[in-house]
Amino acid sequence: MQIKALFLLSFALLAPFAQAQVRDSLTIELDTLSIAQKQYENADLINSSVLETVFNKLEQIEKNKQGKVRIVHVGDSHIQAEFLTNSARNNLQAKFGNAGLGFVFPHKLARTNGLSAVRFQSNTIFNSYRTIRPVSNEPVGVSGFSLSTSNKNSAIEVLIKDPNYQTNILKIITPDHKPNFELAFSAKVINLQGAVSKKTTIHKIKSGETLSQISRKYNVSVQQLKKTNQLKDANIRAGKVLKIPNQVVAEKSNFDRSQFTFQQLLNEKHSFNFQSTAAFNKFYLLPNLSENTYALSGLVLEKIDAGVTYSGIGVNGARFSDYNKYDRFFSEMQALEADIVVVSFGTNESFDKLPAEEYMKTFLKFKENLTKYNPNTIIIATTPPPSSLYKKYLNTYAQDYANALVTYALSEKDIAVWNMHYVFGGLHGVNENLANGLMAKDRVHYSKSGYEQQGELFSDAFIKAYENFILNK
Repeated sequence: MQIKALFLLSFALLAPFAQAQVRDSLTIELDTLSIAQKQYENADLINSSVLETVFNKLEQIEKNKQGKVRIVHVGDSHIQAEFLTNSARNNLQAKFGNAGLGFVFPHKLARTNGLSAVRFQSNTIFNSYRTIRPVSNEPVGVSGFSLSTSNKNSAIEVLIKDPNYQTNILKIITPDHKPNFELAFSAKVINLQGAVSKKTTIHKIKSGETLSQISRKYNVSVQQLKKTNQLKDANIRAGKVLKIPNQVVAEKSNFDRSQFTFQQLLNEKHSFNFQSTAAFNKFYLLPNLSENTYALSGLVLEKIDAGVTYSGIGVNGARFSDYNKYDRFFSEMQALEADIVVVSFGTNESFDKLPAEEYMKTFLKFKENLTKYNPNTIIIATTPPPSSLYKKYLNTYAQDYANALVTYALSEKDIAVWNMHYVFGGLHGVNENLANGLMAKDRVHYSKSGYEQQGELFSDAFIKAYENFILNK
């Protein structure tokens, strides 16, 4: 069925609610459930039959302790925050086994927030960009970021802090599959961290800006902004100024390659790999001196054990359209060998007031790009969670995106959908979520417990679909 025909059906069903849009306040009481939503009031995974091949692999893992299922969750700041993906990973690995952490990226070296289970340190300052601020010729890849340096005297230390994720299998992913790095271990304590200096930027608040938007723009947390500016809450006024704190790490020049023991990397089709019978939790990436630029797309950390890996790839402020700009993102995804890619977008599109039909076009383009390089990967789309526009307007755009995804899944049956928007209260869920401590005060982001609950409920729906599959075989 053509996308236009789908939307004519979808919006015909939703016509009584389509007029709400931005002008409706958060306090209006409306019955906002669409016909499509009402079919799934039990919050099950919609169209889970597309996951049959993955469910068969999971059955073998449970029965014979053999194999891996790799899940990659791609999204915006809700995913970069890591709490949702951590919760889903813990839940799924508790049932099916821990096959490793999965994909990781040194967000700290890109001066932004990232995974806490792994610590990255370096003696050099890397150039970095992300999907939402493209720079010509910069190698933005599967992480949604670019990270590069030309310093031949640089090193990256990787420390896996969580003992549950010590690794046996390492994959190094680089732009254009260039041998930019060598893998090394060291028995010595090596201090790579240079001096840290503080730098302050002044930002004049524009009309309509929120503290969370400003924090994403400068890659600092809302809490840092509040502390620096002595704010008691997230309320800000246009025309006022904010101090933006930034830490600048100076490069540390004294560095001796003789301190390291270099390991042999296997040049595979999409990554450079290393495997060890003994698990390890600390290693170094040093420049391959035969190269001139040292760019890193990311790492994959796995165990030799059977089970599930659950990777998070998020970029603050991102939309489907931002990822669609980079063919490299989709081609490098091959290194992750994803059985399932979960996609979670819509919040940032709603702030652009993007019509649902245009939102679906960007989703379908993402789907097309992904399957071009990863034809066997199955997509699960989560609908955007409830949020407000500018803290006081109903976000009917997010509701429209949710209805459109559900309608598409019911019609085309080539993706699965989990309706997070409905599970967390729909259009009028914001106030209740805020009152229950599940949302941040900006009424857009969620609290740590809110994200953890999203991850738990999503993985519960996945496990339930799997168990129903096994029961009905």
